[in-house]
Amino acid sequence: MSKNNSFEVVSRNYFLDTSAIVKLLCTEAGSEKLKALKNYPGSNFCTSWVLLSEAFGVLKRKWMQRELSDAQYEERVRLLFLYISMGYLDPVDVVVADGHPQLVTYEFDISSIRADHPGLDAADALQFKAIQQGLLKYLAGESRPRLVSADVELLKAAEVEGIPVVSVCNDA
Repeated sequence: MSKNNSFEVVSRNYFLDTSAIVKLLCTEAGSEKLKALKNYPGSNFCTSWVLLSEAFGVLKRKWMQRELSDAQYEERVRLLFLYISMGYLDPVDVVVADGHPQLVTYEFDISSIRADHPGLDAADALQFKAIQQGLLKYLAGESRPRLVSADVELLKAAEVEGIPVVSVCNDA
């Protein structure tokens, strides 16, 4: 604590993969752990537009397989749009070039990540590059972004790449 009795809230940055985004919207094993991260003072959640698209696909699959009712599906889609529009879930892979928004794809880097980790798909590899080469690369210490996922193989590969991880496979 400083001499003026104030305290500094440390920013905690979390990069949510698709599995974590879905746990934010649907009650599953690991959802409580994710909510605890969300409620930590200074927590920031970010992701990729590609992963947001995947999350919409997962919600659609859950609805089509009747894991979600029509009302539950609509509620979760609205909630996801709300999180995006309010900046609560911030996509970090868009830049403005020549006055137009563009998705940063890292397509050449994705191939090299997949060569080192053949079990990862392109969206998995994109996460690594968004964390390692995007604006997030400038964050350090406690603010350094952590990849949040329930995908055990993705978490293992992230650790090999030097990316801090948070597993939300369960609530422990």
